[in-house]
Amino acid sequence: MNTSNNSILDRLAADARRRRVALNLPNGTLTWEQMLVIRNQFQAMMDSHPKKISLTKAAKRLGDGYSYATLYSFMTASDEVTMKCNGQKVARALNSLCEQLALEMEAPKLDGFVETRVAQRILTLVRLTIQNKGISLVYSDAGRGKTKTAEAALELFPGSIYVRCRTRTMRQSALVASISQACGLSFSTSSMHVQLNRVIKTLADSNRLLQIDEAHRLADCAIEVVRDLCDECKIPIVMYGTRDINIKCTDTAQWFGQLNRRITARLDVTEEARGDRHGRRKPLHTVDEIIRIWEADKIRLTSDGAERLFDIANALGQGGLGICDRIVRVAVRAAGDKPLDAQLIDSVYTRLHGKEHTNSQLEEAIKLAATA
Repeated sequence: MNTSNNSILDRLAADARRRRVALNLPNGTLTWEQMLVIRNQFQAMMDSHPKKISLTKAAKRLGDGYSYATLYSFMTASDEVTMKCNGQKVARALNSLCEQLALEMEAPKLDGFVETRVAQRILTLVRLTIQNKGISLVYSDAGRGKTKTAEAALELFPGSIYVRCRTRTMRQSALVASISQACGLSFSTSSMHVQLNRVIKTLADSNRLLQIDEAHRLADCAIEVVRDLCDECKIPIVMYGTRDINIKCTDTAQWFGQLNRRITARLDVTEEARGDRHGRRKPLHTVDEIIRIWEADKIRLTSDGAERLFDIANALGQGGLGICDRIVRVAVRAAGDKPLDAQLIDSVYTRLHGKEHTNSQLEEAIKLAATA
């Protein structure tokens, strides 16, 4: 293990040992005063956390043995007696939870949307789909910004609906239920066909954009539901996923082109990066985009640091901007007040994923950049 990697680990370990808000509690019984400090600290954390932590959410995070009623009893007790016997256990749990919440608030907020060239191409396809009221497909490997762009489209096109396929094989009833919920319809125990009719009645001639993320998980019967919604509601539909969604929607043999004729456009995001018949390839993300993405979140990069993230982001099938996000989150902690340079990024990447994986990925990305 080289010295730089040891240095990275030492800095991360020191950062992990540093307490933000949690008390260093003794092994024995806590005093009433110590429990009051923890209670006040947790109340302050609930008030200041950007995700609005409530007792219900805290109970869910802590799991079994920490119900809403248990936490409420602890937070409202006027003395040690009314706090009951589980006060010691709850106090220690909330002390640890406060530290976890403080760490979350300290982490870099890499949630902003930057309109990259990939995002522009996707949004152009979305606009085309809205104009033509058909079905369009967007597919690529992970980490290209498909979900981020779909979320941006919700704001750009008011009334849009977003559904994410959650299961490996999402069947028609689950898809209908998800769309129904996204439309704001009340839950119904009626049959799938009755619920589908409610959805169709709600969306018919509304021209509301329906976006289905992770669409490669849809079963064939669920894709037929998408076709029905397109026909009966006359709404634009965009499905995002891996290349599998393109294969599933190429039905010249299976359904005699019934679905294929309804496809407005297909966007293979990585097509340019894989190269044309002459071997010419084009990176999916530019260095300028890399800089803008992280500058938007107040993350400073040196020029060679931006180049290294460019290399990693453009390696196909390895996680794209998503894997860069993971690396940056760790590197920021190790860097302190310094900008992220290539050496730090390489060291963090190697520690997180191992030399063999890291080296092969960077070689592929550098080869791509050289032939672009």
